Amino acid sequence: MTHHTGFEWARDRMASIRPKAAFAAHTPEEARAWADRWRPALRQLVGALDEPFPPLEATFSDEADVQGIRRVAVEFASRVGLRAKGYLLHPRGQGKRPAVVCNPGHGTGADALVGVAEADYQHQFALEAASRGYVALALEPVGFGRRRSNDQGNSCLRDTSMAFALGESMIGWRVRDAMAAVSLLIGLGDLVDPERIGMIGISGGGTVSLWAAALDERVAATLVSGYLCTFRDSILAVDHCIDNYVPGMVQTFEMSDIASLIAPRALVAESGTVDPIFPKEGFLAACEAVGRAYSAHGAPDRFARHLFEGDHVFKGTESFAALDRWLRPGE
Repeated sequence: MTHHTGFEWARDRMASIRPKAAFAAHTPEEARAWADRWRPALRQLVGALDEPFPPLEATFSDEADVQGIRRVAVEFASRVGLRAKGYLLHPRGQGKRPAVVCNPGHGTGADALVGVAEADYQHQFALEAASRGYVALALEPVGFGRRRSNDQGNSCLRDTSMAFALGESMIGWRVRDAMAAVSLLIGLGDLVDPERIGMIGISGGGTVSLWAAALDERVAATLVSGYLCTFRDSILAVDHCIDNYVPGMVQTFEMSDIASLIAPRALVAESGTVDPIFPKEGFLAACEAVGRAYSAHGAPDRFARHLFEGDHVFKGTESFAALDRWLRPGE
């Protein structure tokens, strides 16, 4: 078939590609060997992860009380010359707790997760996590909120273009920040149990959470809302922000393959029945593929999915319950 637009030509070409990393293991040994082979390939694909992490040099300020939760602004280094920022939330009291890195989607950034900005489609899930007993680090992504490089709603196009020019990607930049955030939480030895650290995110934050958990084996459990899908049904079919793309990714991975790199660590994915940008059919197909990976690892009970009635919003009801089973057993 002859096409007149590059988009149509590329879409048809991608439809015939079988990713090189397509998961095909059947036993735990085969599954571990597959992950050992393809995790480094994903790391190289996203870029920005090869250089050493600098000392965190974290600073804390602006303490406030929000619904009985202590909220503190935090900044820390993720690259030489670049500092990440966000909010640290935790219930008052003693003892080590499980912790989560909370990654927001497009909007006003971390402010919407912690009660600084008005609640939106994300339903302040960082505050919800803290109210459930987690230490929560709401991370401000590059290009959102207080880390925009222009005065628009976000600066994803501008910043991603610079990442591409450097041979890197926005996903790589944000994953690197999330990995540094995990290191920050681990360093809070009097507050955080380092064996019980998770990731939570919706939409663009679901992207960061999924890819970061695939690459960082310190993450024990992950909650992904409004993102897990097939590439074909989502970012290759519907107009999406450029921050979703990594050069060459569809030749190597389907999204379910990236999610399968999390196995056998815990993963719960949720999506709305009428989500217009990560459609139900793609969500169910991806979940089926991810479920096979968890079964191959001998850990089918470490993967859960929740398809709820609704659109592109953070629901959390059943997903938080699953996260609690994995990160707060017996509490």
